[in-house]
Amino acid sequence: MQTPIGNLIGRLIAENLFIIKSKREISFLKETAEKRYLNLFNERPNVIKEIPLKYIASYIGITPQALSRIRKRIS
Repeated sequence: MQTPIGNLIGRLIAENLFIIKSKREISFLKETAEKRYLNLFNERPNVIKEIPLKYIASYIGITPQALSRIRKRIS
């Protein structure tokens, strides 16, 4: 059974997820790996603390070794 409020909530969640996914894809085209890491660090600092670096590297499209070099350079 569908309800108007359920329909609205579902649509808002879907739109929000689409915006997040679109921003990530655009960042792959326009930004450097370092900028993508800094954006992730600024927008979601809890992710950096809770998720292993190899998964963060994969999420921003680089190798763990490249992420290590970026972290060393910016610290």
